[in-house]
Amino acid sequence: MPTLRRPDRSTLLRTLGLVAIGTLYLVHTLSRWNRWQAAGYDLGIFDQAVRAYAHGRRPYVSIKGVDYLIWGDHFHPIIAVAAPFYWIWDDPRTLLILQVVLVLLSAWPIWRLARRYLPQPWSDVFVGGYLLGFPIQAMVDHDVHEISFGLPIAAALVEAVDRRAWRPVVLWGLLLLLVREDMGIVLAVLGLVLLTMRGGRRVGAGFVVVGALHYVAVTGWFLPRYAPDGQFAYWEYESLGPDAPSAIVAILTDPLHAAELFFLPPIKTVTMLLLVVPLLGLPLLSRYSLVALPILAERFFSDRERLWGPHFHYQAIIWPFLVLAALHGARNLQRWRATRRLRRGPGASRARLGRTGRILSGVLALSAPLGMLAAPSVWRLADEFSGVSYRQQQRERDLAAARAMIPPDRCVIAEDRLAIRLTKDDVVMRELHPRLPPDYVAVDLAREGEYEPQRNPVRHVREARELGLVRLATFGDVQVWGPREGTGEPRRACVPWYRR
Repeated sequence: MPTLRRPDRSTLLRTLGLVAIGTLYLVHTLSRWNRWQAAGYDLGIFDQAVRAYAHGRRPYVSIKGVDYLIWGDHFHPIIAVAAPFYWIWDDPRTLLILQVVLVLLSAWPIWRLARRYLPQPWSDVFVGGYLLGFPIQAMVDHDVHEISFGLPIAAALVEAVDRRAWRPVVLWGLLLLLVREDMGIVLAVLGLVLLTMRGGRRVGAGFVVVGALHYVAVTGWFLPRYAPDGQFAYWEYESLGPDAPSAIVAILTDPLHAAELFFLPPIKTVTMLLLVVPLLGLPLLSRYSLVALPILAERFFSDRERLWGPHFHYQAIIWPFLVLAALHGARNLQRWRATRRLRRGPGASRARLGRTGRILSGVLALSAPLGMLAAPSVWRLADEFSGVSYRQQQRERDLAAARAMIPPDRCVIAEDRLAIRLTKDDVVMRELHPRLPPDYVAVDLAREGEYEPQRNPVRHVREARELGLVRLATFGDVQVWGPREGTGEPRRACVPWYRR
């Protein structure tokens, strides 16, 4: 009878480390839910879309508009893989848990990558630093986004590129195109990098062509076809021009202006430093760092100030590419040092490849705890150690009381933090729709002037009065407006379609 092999010590420690990091992320994302930090933008949007996929329906997302088809927003068919999990638990928290699983899945290819360059246990330390890097912390702290579905794909892609496994490279590269429309540009730039590598020229040429065509087709045809106004919704580069060709011409003809836009205001430079300093600047010594340029340019050239900082999910998709670039940069640096030693005479010896890598691993791993101490607004897991995540505030109790007053099967204009709690049972909107007036309006007056969707709660209060609704209750700054007499019978149009 065969005997079971006991796991060695390193495997056990590696497993315990993954469990600890996964638990930390799980506690963080679920504590945000419990503190009413999860929002309609973006968790509610993806919850409505994935629920539609789970029921075999087109993904109409009422939070963005009563008749808004999500296919006109971003190109992210990859999120449909979450649909089967809604058959198990039909709840927005399913997506929060799935995101943590996706983060942990990305660790496996990164560990295989690190093991080629680093001895044990430094490869495990390196992976721990990767998992706790601020790009991943920021992504988990920002509800759920399609980028989380692309993280393990990007990690598998860079691992396959590193070992020159061209068939897996092609597979993972094509899957990356399903994550978002801008992944076409990322793939095209990766193709340009592969053109410089022996054995990768055919794949590189294919990536350049396919990536460019994908971006043009998706932004020029697919998304406008389903968008309400027939336009691609995310061209926000008026400082460069009204369209992509104009922007390219502006960058080429006035590179100084383009460089100024890319690095200034200083918050842009700070974001870049936060990405490369924990990696000792080594990505700058590798051609693989070029793959990060499309995403950085997409953010720093944008007119939206919210994209310039280190928060949110935007930098997570390039994190695996920067990690690969750091390892290759360390190898290039040590090769350069070894070459210089060899030139001094026959007594010179080649530098050990593991030396710089060990320093890199230690710095990367230490950057997380140091970052949580020095910049908790960036390394968001600091909340789990400061006690913030476990203290209930009055505003949370106010939101919970307001949510309890809204019955199911109603049309509701809801504050962003309330919207996500209503997506399963009600038709949730952010703006007044003439064809579908709301049964209830729930606003948070403290959020006046904040980012969408609750940009003007005072206006929503005025609209509620004009519709004949009355203020049913006030909980702090949160107000609930509803019908004057009772709850009434639900209108068919206000019953979520999967229950009609």
